[in-house]
Amino acid sequence: MKNVVREDANEVLEALIDQKGLKKGFIAKKLGMSPQNLTNTIHRGRVKADLVFKVSKVLDVNPSIFLNEPYSDFLKK
Repeated sequence: MKNVVREDANEVLEALIDQKGLKKGFIAKKLGMSPQNLTNTIHRGRVKADLVFKVSKVLDVNPSIFLNEPYSDFLKK
């Protein structure tokens, strides 16, 4: 099965957090996870689709920025 999430989704997420001036602890709390768990997920490149959609709401961004092209095209319809 093809991966829905871009390989660099963790880097995109890290950049967005920095760009918005937010703390990972704040985002982790909003996601219902520990800050350590979020940090580990990002640094180990384990960002999955379920996290992408949740974090997109928290950061108020379109989830397609985390997804591979065919899937992001599907969301635009």
